[in-house]
Amino acid sequence: MPKKNHAIESLGPSSIMELKAQLYKSQEEAKQTKDFTGSDAQIAAKDSFATKNSGVESRALMDKLELKAVKDGAVSYAALEKKAQLYEKLARGEL
Repeated sequence: MPKKNHAIESLGPSSIMELKAQLYKSQEEAKQTKDFTGSDAQIAAKDSFATKNSGVESRALMDKLELKAVKDGAVSYAALEKKAQLYEKLARGEL
């Protein structure tokens, strides 16, 4: 539903016509420049699969390094060493 037009005190009917004429003129100029510059050019759609989130590559690298450490057994070995140290402290009565 269109809104009701409100009268502006300092704006008369001739001023409104001038504004409408200026708006029409600028719209026509915009159409003409669009026709000259991009009539044959297609607007490329944004490919959502080509864009990447920030930090994805660094996270993927960290995941690869972690997976490599798990496969090598470095993570398991470190956990076993920590358990061994804890067991030695318990055996000595330090804890």
